[in-house]
Amino acid sequence: MGSGSSIDTSKTIHLSIAGKSEKIILSRFCGSRDIHDLIAQAAGVSRYSGITLRDIDGALVPISPSMTKNGASSPYEVVITSPTAANG
Repeated sequence: MGSGSSIDTSKTIHLSIAGKSEKIILSRFCGSRDIHDLIAQAAGVSRYSGITLRDIDGALVPISPSMTKNGASSPYEVVITSPTAANG
């Protein structure tokens, strides 16, 4: 019997970014910020950008490790908002 550490618990999430299909693979160790940063990298934007996900019906999807995985035929739409400079 093994320790079970070889069991693959990764999750693939499909995204649509400006009409382009992308996918990210989440390990069981990914946190919400890790997922946000992966999406920002896939979109080619700053990690400080605002990111919103919407499902195929337009409902908001939380960026979290427990997010529902989806298929290539129903990618989450990624909406990016630019970071704003703090007034100082």
